[in-house]
Amino acid sequence: MLSLLRLLTVVIGAATVYYVLNGTMKDEMFRIPHLIAGGAMVLAALTPRGIAASAMTTAGALALGVFLVALMTYVGPGKPVDLKLIAAMAVNLTTILLLHPRGGHH
Repeated sequence: MLSLLRLLTVVIGAATVYYVLNGTMKDEMFRIPHLIAGGAMVLAALTPRGIAASAMTTAGALALGVFLVALMTYVGPGKPVDLKLIAAMAVNLTTILLLHPRGGHH
């Protein structure tokens, strides 16, 4: 499971960085937060196994917050919803829920 989540995290992180750097992202306000979130996701996915779950949970939470704020600026009557953004958010939420430690871990 960790390997699949690492793969999804690095793909979404790299795609986010690429999306910003190739000029596809038009909203200047979100360029830096998206670069930071994408970079954090890539770095977290590449960390050693012992800290990967914590790193990916943290990076996923950061990215989920950035993506959610960005999505809320796009939502409105007659505006199309960005399905790639929603899919990325779903992967981030899944990563957080699956990797976050449950009770008994201090």
